[in-house]
Amino acid sequence: MGDDTHHAELTTELENLRRELTFANARYDELQHRVRNEFQVFLSWFRSQERSAHTPSSCSQCISRMWSVAALHQSLDSSSSPLDMAVYLQSMSECFNKAFGGPVNFTTLVQPNLYLDTRLATGVGRFFCEAAMNAIKHGFPDGSSGHVMTNLRSFGNIFELIVANDGAAFDPKSVQPRGFHALKDIASQMNGELHLEPMQEGMQVRLTFSI
Repeated sequence: MGDDTHHAELTTELENLRRELTFANARYDELQHRVRNEFQVFLSWFRSQERSAHTPSSCSQCISRMWSVAALHQSLDSSSSPLDMAVYLQSMSECFNKAFGGPVNFTTLVQPNLYLDTRLATGVGRFFCEAAMNAIKHGFPDGSSGHVMTNLRSFGNIFELIVANDGAAFDPKSVQPRGFHALKDIASQMNGELHLEPMQEGMQVRLTFSI
């Protein structure tokens, strides 16, 4: 009888734990859904503020950071650190296609099996967002159409991130002293190097960093 009673107690406890786990998972899914919705609300609000602000650049930095955090949050939801950069950057491209899809198309190419820890992945995401926003503003003024192409690859311990566009021609001499300041800051925080490279059509920004 003693063994049977003990077995019954363990079975009951196991069932209770299963119910608690089911409830916890449902609650977690609900919170994840709410967080995603909150990100969308904030992004919409920042976009609205950017259109009416006297200094749109201040809103642009908030938008870039928010997109980066939203994509990072989505990647962390289905991955453990280190992050699969193909999944991460593709999520960010999809965010931009939803926001600006139509005139400007965003595509991403990532070397297979590239993983970075959360700190470096966040830096890559912020750099992508900032470069993409610059491309939209300066490469495609007045709603002109084109492409923003992102490529991430590695050479041993050296990583190279390129964000290129085929929009308006870029003249490096036209950049003000504080031009591309955010990109320079991100590169510095990652102990990397920023390269601004004009092309026949548009330009590309290139970030190199090591792990």
